[in-house]
Amino acid sequence: QEPHPGRFHRHEKMRIPINLSPAGITAAYLLLVSLLAAVATGAEFDFADTAENTSNVRQFQQQQQSLRGRSNAIDGVSRNLETFQTDIPSYQEILNIFNRNANGRKKKNKRKRENKRKRKNNNDDNNKAKKFEDYTGENEDLGFLWHMWYFKGIKYEQRGTDWCVMCPGKDGCEKDSPVVTNHCNPNNPDMRWEYIHIKNGIGQMKTKHYNLCLEMRDEEKPNVFRLRKCDVDEEGQLFQGLRYDGKFKLHPYKRRFAKLKQCMSMLHHPLAKGEHDGEEIIDQPCHKPERTQTVFWTADFRPEVEEEIGKKNYKCFAKGNQCKECQGECHDDDDCEEDLKCFRRNGDGWRVGVEEGTHPNPWAEIPGCSGMGKYGRDYCYDPNKAYGDAVYSRPKIPS
Repeated sequence: QEPHPGRFHRHEKMRIPINLSPAGITAAYLLLVSLLAAVATGAEFDFADTAENTSNVRQFQQQQQSLRGRSNAIDGVSRNLETFQTDIPSYQEILNIFNRNANGRKKKNKRKRENKRKRKNNNDDNNKAKKFEDYTGENEDLGFLWHMWYFKGIKYEQRGTDWCVMCPGKDGCEKDSPVVTNHCNPNNPDMRWEYIHIKNGIGQMKTKHYNLCLEMRDEEKPNVFRLRKCDVDEEGQLFQGLRYDGKFKLHPYKRRFAKLKQCMSMLHHPLAKGEHDGEEIIDQPCHKPERTQTVFWTADFRPEVEEEIGKKNYKCFAKGNQCKECQGECHDDDDCEEDLKCFRRNGDGWRVGVEEGTHPNPWAEIPGCSGMGKYGRDYCYDPNKAYGDAVYSRPKIPS
């Protein structure tokens, strides 16, 4: 049974708490000395006076203890100040710490952006892979014209409105040949292309009539392309982005991890000084051709044109005769019979046509005539036939 609270158990010894602090011991000692002195002298012992002395001693000791505590505190602060003064970093050290933290945040944010971009590119590739369908429409066997996308008022409009990618030179498509933009001629086999779809919206840009594919050549410059023998295992021959139902950006697959997304375009606006040259196709960060509006392409499956102008081209003016309808070469309306007029395509001087606002395309269609004729050759035509009644007419390009 538990003992009653406040009582000692009979088997336990009573313990009296004793204050063993220095002040308690001193007070007890003084009390004992005063008691012994009073006994020895026979004087009366004044407990109140002794208690008062003891209290004074205790207060003195407490004051001393307080002073020692303050002294210790002051010493501690002094030591901390000395330590702080010796351990404080310099301005450059603090700046380095902030720079390290800032660089760490920049790298972390850069990794986040790169991961986000890669995820977006992968999603875009997957979406393109789902949307991509092989072309099964009209003129499939001809291949397509790799055509620059055009809309009324586009920045390069003064230079012409009908531009295609082709192999330059009189010999046409050959190994190690670059590709350039020039005015479109649907009867030129060196302007016909086909897209060899491999997987996931990725494929090769192959010339229609030759076993040559466009390939990135790293050993020359990172953005230089040449025609090489087609090889599906060559990563430099892979491209992505092509579609048949509208405009598209074409990206070299080998540059998919570039810091800035790369697009196939040209260094400047399209340009052609003659029948066999043009502005070379390269790849560059997409924002550059976006500024000049030369970043989009279309796959143009326009048909070939039956060539009749060439059959009627007797060089009538050179023989001193007036030219009949769809005949040339004429220089002005006086070179044409009766009410016919000379349709000027300007040829090598097509820039004059640009300035005059006439016909900047040396392959421009001749109203009422079928065929392409000779590059830049001028032909007689009937002005009563509207320009839109020409047998050859460029089809409407999808938006």
